[in-house]
Amino acid sequence: MAPRFKYRLLPLQDYHNEFTGSNRTAYSMLCVAFIIVLIAVVNYINLTTVRSIERAREIGLRKVLGASRVALVRQFL
Repeated sequence: MAPRFKYRLLPLQDYHNEFTGSNRTAYSMLCVAFIIVLIAVVNYINLTTVRSIERAREIGLRKVLGASRVALVRQFL
């Protein structure tokens, strides 16, 4: 029979390194996680901006070719 593990959350203040006794490692990991999330947000904004520029170009082309307003609305819904 396999051993059972109990997982529980540990407050950040209680997390400490067993060798040094400080919680500097926890704050370092928190900073790295924050930087990763910040990079992901910037990447998402960049991709969304590029996609909106492509859509604007597509809408302009469809307007020139004579698409109606209803057809343009239907395209995005």
